[in-house]
Amino acid sequence: VAMALIGTYRYVMEKRSLVNEARIRGEQSCRLMAELATPYLLTYDFSGLNAMAKNFMHLPDSQEVMITNGSGRELVRDGRPALEEKRQMIGPLPILSEQTQLGEVRLAVYPADLDSRLRTYAISALIEHLFIFLTLAAILYFSLSRTVTDRVKALGDALTGMIDKKDF
Repeated sequence: VAMALIGTYRYVMEKRSLVNEARIRGEQSCRLMAELATPYLLTYDFSGLNAMAKNFMHLPDSQEVMITNGSGRELVRDGRPALEEKRQMIGPLPILSEQTQLGEVRLAVYPADLDSRLRTYAISALIEHLFIFLTLAAILYFSLSRTVTDRVKALGDALTGMIDKKDF
């Protein structure tokens, strides 16, 4: 029971860790996109802005990229349709040029292949706990056989000897 509780706790913590890592990488990507988008917005190069957003969508954790201009009009939007309810939105981060806000960047992230990574983690944890259980069971078995079983067997041999000699 204790091992099951510990395993469940570790599973939840591992999931939380993977989601937090994806969020941190997303924040870094969002800051980088805000810096890289400045020259595109200054020169009105929307095709370059779109290409940059598509490149960021190749990151495994990226779910959606949205870039708006200073007035809030959407310039670029690219995303994956799945996992919409589980996405973590990052931003809006301002796109700045000398204290002037040219626009904003928003990024949605969610860990890629989270289910398979958690399944692999759960299987390895199960094998680890099974190994610990079997080791503890073997130690308990051998310690009980030496302390209890051997003494009961010696007592039985002594009683058998007394009965055979008819020494009551």
